[in-house]
Amino acid sequence: KMRIGISLSELARKTHNKTGRDIVDDLVTVFFELSCLHSIEILGIPHVTGPTSDKDDSLILNELSDRGLSMTVLGDLSPGALKTAVSSCDVHIGARMHSNIAALSSSTPVIALSYSHKTAGIMQEFDLNDLVLNLGHFDSHDLNTLLSHAIASKEQISQTISQRLEATIQRSYSNFDLIDTFFQTTETGVGQET
Repeated sequence: KMRIGISLSELARKTHNKTGRDIVDDLVTVFFELSCLHSIEILGIPHVTGPTSDKDDSLILNELSDRGLSMTVLGDLSPGALKTAVSSCDVHIGARMHSNIAALSSSTPVIALSYSHKTAGIMQEFDLNDLVLNLGHFDSHDLNTLLSHAIASKEQISQTISQRLEATIQRSYSNFDLIDTFFQTTETGVGQET
């Protein structure tokens, strides 16, 4: 079976619903249409589970599951277990930026459901601008089209991510060099009069 991961939040629902659309309805429609074409397993991955119920992603994921989808919703997991779950997917649909980062850092194709410029920026870093849907500005047809594209191109998308990931890691290491240089400069200047 093809595994599709989904990370969703109440904030994503509120943002999407401002335009009169219901993200749960849109996702249910897409997943039912997809299951007619492919043998799929849907994995609900709650990225945040508290501290209050309005922050608990498992509630909206269980609501999605309760609509008749063949879906498994995971429980409260450690960060490592969350990343393992995301990386086990053929395609991940993420409304949580850090779940999208987990997908990208494991070369898992991701469709980002965005309500922030930060998500778009991260996807642009990996040359995946075409895999971003702005919450409130898409419907089930748009998501279905993009998900079908991601499934058909998953090896190519994964390869693109892998190529960009190496450069991103190297740039992040340069931050350590900058910090080291800063502290060396600061230490040499301690106790000296200018």
